[in-house]
Amino acid sequence: MLHIEISTAYAFQYNMFRILQQPLQLPERQFEIGQKIEVTDPADPKVAHIASVVQVHGYRVRLRPDGCDSDSDFWRLAYSPDIHPVGYCDTSGQKILLPLGKVLRLNV
Repeated sequence: MLHIEISTAYAFQYNMFRILQQPLQLPERQFEIGQKIEVTDPADPKVAHIASVVQVHGYRVRLRPDGCDSDSDFWRLAYSPDIHPVGYCDTSGQKILLPLGKVLRLNV
């Protein structure tokens, strides 16, 4: 028995989906392995991390927060509004977290 029959749901007809005549045009953003960026924290969008690009796959970018191991890697779409060049948080006022194990020392 199909899930649709069990759940009493109904399926959309194929003609209800919009068919693109041309490939989707996305903004071009070039990423290189090892490149540093500032990216919004996936768990808390109010803060950002400095991260390194560890893999690029089509329009997807695999990121690793500095000071973390591969268990903390996460993927973002290359055109995501969560990805910014280094220095963005400084000019925008967004809070940025220090890499794990780093201590900010101020000479007062």
